[in-house]
Amino acid sequence: MHTLTPGLILEYSSHGMIKNKPIDLLSLSPSTDVEALAVQIIAKQPLLSEHRFPHVVAAIKKLQMKLLEDHPSQYSLHKVLRGHLLSLTNCAFCKNGDMFVTGAYDRTAKIWDTVTGETKHTLEGHDNVVYCVDFNYPYSNIVATGSFDRTAKLWDTATGECRQTLTGHTGEVVCVAFSPDSSCLVTGSMDSLAFVHDTKMGVGTALRGHEAEVITVKYSQDSRSVLTASFDSTARLWDSRTYQETHLFAGHSAEVTAADLSFDGRQVATSSADGTVRLWDIRTDDCIQEITAHTKEVLDVQYSADGSMVSSASEDGTACIFNTLTGREISTLRGHTKGVSRARFSPQGKTCVTASEDNTARLWDITSGAELQVLEGHLDEVFSVQFNYTGDALITASKDNTCRIWLAV
Repeated sequence: MHTLTPGLILEYSSHGMIKNKPIDLLSLSPSTDVEALAVQIIAKQPLLSEHRFPHVVAAIKKLQMKLLEDHPSQYSLHKVLRGHLLSLTNCAFCKNGDMFVTGAYDRTAKIWDTVTGETKHTLEGHDNVVYCVDFNYPYSNIVATGSFDRTAKLWDTATGECRQTLTGHTGEVVCVAFSPDSSCLVTGSMDSLAFVHDTKMGVGTALRGHEAEVITVKYSQDSRSVLTASFDSTARLWDSRTYQETHLFAGHSAEVTAADLSFDGRQVATSSADGTVRLWDIRTDDCIQEITAHTKEVLDVQYSADGSMVSSASEDGTACIFNTLTGREISTLRGHTKGVSRARFSPQGKTCVTASEDNTARLWDITSGAELQVLEGHLDEVFSVQFNYTGDALITASKDNTCRIWLAV
C-alpha cells in the first residue's frame, strides 16, 4: 500500500548506471512560494547545482498547476481484463501508472499495460496462491509477489524474469513492501514473523515478537523503520538496521486488521476487529485517538498524503473519514449494501474510492460524504481498488476473476 504524494524524481548517472532519486513535496499547495521552495531543494540536494534553479522552478510550477486542476468525479470503463483463471487477490499500479500488476488464486501474477489492457508478462513459478503484490516505487523496475507457497519472488518488469526467490517463512506470505530505495523487501506471514530481505543478495533477517499472523508490513519514508501489524492485537515498529523492536502499540481487544504509517513518521493508525480505529503517537507509544464510529469490525485504514486525514472501511457497510488531529469525523460514506473492504484516498486528497462485497466500487466526495459514482459491472466481491499516481485512472479487482480499468471522463 503506497500513499501517493506530489514530488520530483531526479535522474542521474552513477558508475555508468542511470539512477533515480525521489523528492517528495508533501507541503506543496497552490499558495506555496515556488522560488523559495526551489532554493530549499537545491540547498539540500547535492545532485542539484544553482544553474538548475529555473528547471526546478518550472517543474514545481507544473505540479502546482496539477493541484489547481479539478479532481475527477466520474470515471468510465476502459477495459475488462480476463486473463486470470481464478479469483484475483490484489493489484497495484507502478509509479507513473502505465502498467499495473495483479495476483490471483491461479498461482500467477500478471503485469498489464494500462492503456491497451494487454498482458505484458505472466509471472509463473509460485506453487500456490499469489496473495500480495507490490512495485518498487519510484523506479517500478521490480515487482514483488508473496505467495501461500511460503516464498516471495522478485521479478524484472521489463522481461518478466524471476530475479530472486526469497525464503525463510514457514507459513503463507500475505504482505510485502519495498523500502523506498528498493534495497530491501519486508514480508509478513501467517507464521507470525516478518522478514527483511536484501533484494540483491536474497538474504533475510527475521523480525521476531508477534504472536500471531503478520498481516501488514510497511517502511517509513526514511527507510529507518518497519511497521508491522498482527492478529495478536498489536502493531510494532522495528529498526530496519538492527532488526530490533522500537515501539509496541497495544490496546486493541481483538485482531488488528490493518495499519498505516503517516508520511512524516509521527503517527501510526491501526484498525481492528474490535470495531475501532486507533491513532498512536510514535514518540510516546500512546493512543492519542480512539475512534468508535463503526458498529462492526474495521477492515482497512489509510492516511491521506499530507497526514491530516485517515480513512477507515468496515464490515458494517460504511467507510469514514476522520481528522487525525482531533479524531473528529469529517464524513461517513454510506451507500454500499454489504461490507466495505478498502477505502483509498485520491492523490489530490479530495475524493475517496471504496471496494465492497456488494460487487461495486464507489467514488465519494470526502468533505460532504456525497456519493459521486457507482462503478458497476463486477459479478462478485470487489476486494481491491487503486488510484494511479495522477488520479485519472482506477483499477478494481474482483473475485469474478476479472480486473477493470476505469479512466477519468
